Amino acid sequence: MQQLTLYTNQATDTKHSWKMVSDQVMGGISQGIMQTTENGVNLQGRVSLKNNGGFLQVQWQLSNSISQTELQSYRGIFIEWCSQKNEELELLLKSAQLWMPWQSYRCKATATPEWQMLYIPFELFQPYRTQTRLNPKRINKFSVLAGGKEMDVNVTIRQFGFFKSPTK
Repeated sequence: MQQLTLYTNQATDTKHSWKMVSDQVMGGISQGIMQTTENGVNLQGRVSLKNNGGFLQVQWQLSNSISQTELQSYRGIFIEWCSQKNEELELLLKSAQLWMPWQSYRCKATATPEWQMLYIPFELFQPYRTQTRLNPKRINKFSVLAGGKEMDVNVTIRQFGFFKSPTK
């Protein structure tokens, strides 16, 4: 299988590409921290629904990672991750097709205490608050989202990127 790894815990020059965003940008009170450890990028904290809040996420901006021409040849994303306990999270793709900050393409996935590698085809990402279908060559951001309910989160991403052919 052909893969393009955009982040791995082995690379020291890509740490700056992760960014944490919380519901505090809109008045929520969820609390979290993002840190880079020897295992990967870690997001931990508490999601609160108070004050119309309800999310914590880590984002990876794709702008300098891959060209739009390259993106159209990939079939989906892969992620290797684990969490302190079984946690249902959402993987998000943002696209230059979308105008509003709340729009995205989402796929639910469960992180477990054991390291696992997931391969998720683009077709499994469902439009969220948009009618526009995902055009993979327009993807510009990848995120892991904890939200929609009160929860504690502690998830670590060891690597992620794009794949060209499905797993057997």
